[in-house]
Amino acid sequence: METFEFPHSLLDRAKQITLADLLDTPFTQPWAVSMMCNSTNPSTTPDHENVASELLEFKLTQLVRSIPTSERNELFKMCSEMISARRASDEDFRTPKKIK
Repeated sequence: METFEFPHSLLDRAKQITLADLLDTPFTQPWAVSMMCNSTNPSTTPDHENVASELLEFKLTQLVRSIPTSERNELFKMCSEMISARRASDEDFRTPKKIK
């Protein structure tokens, strides 16, 4: 699987943010859960290139399974609502307004 090569400076800064930070912060919580669920979905998970990648998938899968389904669904709904609101906002911006 092709991936991006991020600069070490970016990766060093990213190490200062934990998954716990993302799960405990309201504006990132829905997206973090969505990312974990999407990345561990068996239909989209590619073959692993190394044991570390496979272990990370296992850990994420266990973590996702520990989140009640009702909570995951509510967080997915929040993501969907944010995307819909953004699309509507973008459409309002792009659509010319009639001048009376």
